[in-house]
Amino acid sequence: MPLILVVDDEDSQRRLVRVILQKNLGLQEEDILEAASAEKAEELIRTEPYDLAILDGRLGKIEDAGIKLASLSKELRSTIPVIIISAYLEDDDLENEARRVANSFVSKPYPPQALVTMAKKLLDREVEETRGQDKPHGAD
Repeated sequence: MPLILVVDDEDSQRRLVRVILQKNLGLQEEDILEAASAEKAEELIRTEPYDLAILDGRLGKIEDAGIKLASLSKELRSTIPVIIISAYLEDDDLENEARRVANSFVSKPYPPQALVTMAKKLLDREVEETRGQDKPHGAD
């Protein structure tokens, strides 16, 4: 089973994404890593072997937190796909940057099936590429 990193500062949004993924992709609780802060997300990005990252675009008052986390993920593990979900990237420059660093961008609110379709597509693509090739920074 894939390991998916879900980052959102709102418990209800993390829970929603978890339920959508569990119900539609057959994932178990241990297949989903969660982070409620940019600091925890950065730690997980650096240390955990996840197969897909689903990031909130804005964490608390940090308007571009998801973009920065997506950039870090791409820097450390270039083949691991990233989805940014946000209702708050109202600035066109921020939205354009989110689209540049992520494989997919979704505006809240979104239909659950849209997230499922994107996640399946990106996970299938990631598996086709050399899975496990990217390791956490410093891991040998």
